[in-house]
Amino acid sequence: MKKQNLIALLMLFVGLAGSVLAQQYQQARREERELILRELRSRIYNDERRDYDVRIETAESAYSNRDETLVRGRARISSGGANWQTIWYEGSIDVRRNRASYLRWGYDDNRGGNQGRDRDRYDDRSGQSGVLREGRYEMELVATRRLLSVGRDGRTVVQASGSGRYSQWDLQDAGNGSYYILSADTGEALTVAGRGESGDDVILTRLQRGNENQLWLVRPGPDNGYSFSTRRGKTLDSPSSARFDGGRMQIYNHNGEANQRFVLRQVDGYGRDRDSNRDRDYRNRDRDQGYGGYGQGSLIWRGRVDDVTILEIRDRSVRDRVISGQPAQRVDYNFSSALPRSEVRVSVDKRRGRGEVRVVEQPNRRNGYTAIIEIRDSSGGAADYEIEVRWN
Repeated sequence: MKKQNLIALLMLFVGLAGSVLAQQYQQARREERELILRELRSRIYNDERRDYDVRIETAESAYSNRDETLVRGRARISSGGANWQTIWYEGSIDVRRNRASYLRWGYDDNRGGNQGRDRDRYDDRSGQSGVLREGRYEMELVATRRLLSVGRDGRTVVQASGSGRYSQWDLQDAGNGSYYILSADTGEALTVAGRGESGDDVILTRLQRGNENQLWLVRPGPDNGYSFSTRRGKTLDSPSSARFDGGRMQIYNHNGEANQRFVLRQVDGYGRDRDSNRDRDYRNRDRDQGYGGYGQGSLIWRGRVDDVTILEIRDRSVRDRVISGQPAQRVDYNFSSALPRSEVRVSVDKRRGRGEVRVVEQPNRRNGYTAIIEIRDSSGGAADYEIEVRWN
């Protein structure tokens, strides 16, 4: 018995040592550097909408699993051969396909490590702290090709075919690589019910920013799929692969199998809906309720602001993003009608508050018809604000 115990302990030690060694970074091979450079050029062009010269300064790689190699490092970029800037990057290489499966980057702020300023500036149309772009998606379960959808009683289910907004989801960057997943139909957030243990249901509830049960970490996997995990390490999961329509969703221990992976298809750009009948119903309802006719409307927003906060207004949702200071508190808002998906003119009035309020960017096609408002409170501490945003 003692000999068996000694062998078991030795095997455990070897396994642990191997896992530690597996995560050690070393200088990347030339082939890996070339893959990184090619993907980095493509990502920067897509994000900045212009060509940049890119020079890899450092490149490190580490074993993740038999299908994936982790990469990280620094590079310098320049537009037109002047004003070179240092950036950091990190991501992974798909070993089977011999290509970078994903790569994210940000401008270096000289704090060392991968702590550079990520691409989540308020004036960036695609900046993300995670591996996915913000936008509206259909989420198809790899195991059954069924779509994640809104079910009865606020539950999430999978079903064989799409039904407009019921099977569409808005991914919003929550910072630090996390996302909120919001129903395009109700605006509610994908939420873990209970204590976040294996087997707990996944339901829809009102968005509460900072609520850990609504924050999802995204990791890429095989089949161009993605898995969505909670802070506790549990993953969005389809029990028994939900072999029937209406099968409920849950969270479970991460296993990387097809019943935990989703293929994402972007739907006509952020904030747009392919269900024209439902969209027409919204417009008719707004007119019927006396909201001033399609193309006109307003929003009342209230909250407590410290220093600088940005409001991103799209359709019937408002996303508040802290630029400096503390996150906005006690946020509440309501619309007279949805902000149209057209280039309307937006103005803002401050009803209460001691600082400055201004329109940073008007809705346009490039930004997904998003109005961006800045609230700047520079008097020290936080203060209550009430603003009215109008469009026509």
